Amino acid sequence: MSIYKKIIATMLLGVLYATSANAFDDKKEGLIIGLGAGISLSSTDFSSAYSGWSTGRADAELGVATSFKLGYGFNENYTLYYFRNSAFVHGYSKDPNERTYGNCVTGLGMNYYMDDSDFYVLAGLGVGQLSKLADSERHAQRGFGAIAGVGYEYADHVQLEINYLATRVDDDIKLSTDALQFTLNYYFY
Repeated sequence: MSIYKKIIATMLLGVLYATSANAFDDKKEGLIIGLGAGISLSSTDFSSAYSGWSTGRADAELGVATSFKLGYGFNENYTLYYFRNSAFVHGYSKDPNERTYGNCVTGLGMNYYMDDSDFYVLAGLGVGQLSKLADSERHAQRGFGAIAGVGYEYADHVQLEINYLATRVDDDIKLSTDALQFTLNYYFY
């Protein structure tokens, strides 16, 4: 088991043990689980990574967005969580092989709910990853990842979010991906 998997498993167990017995009592306190899906608009600069691209940055392409959150609500305003947001694009227009790419950010994030409002802001930092879905996980390019956005609680537990997702890989190759995500999320709290 890799060190990253051990750290994530320890964080998840810590969150589960730290939650109160009052989880899922319709208050944003205690255990929080969020699942979401939607659309993304992604653009990636592949020029230094893959041969055959006609120019550097790919045009913005429509794709699928997913969101997962597992964390703890400290009060009605502040939630801290482990998250993974992903944007998938099949066949960037400039990709000669029409592969499906996944752009993901996994890390630690937070929601801050405004007082007496259904609006909130969210932010997170972590490991960014870009991969061809046909390749194994070990071939993924990893680097810095960040997410920032706003949300609106449309109904109890149902939230609309608009996020900006950024991945920057800077090792032997340079990759940068930017994605704008529109997701509908269901939060268990």
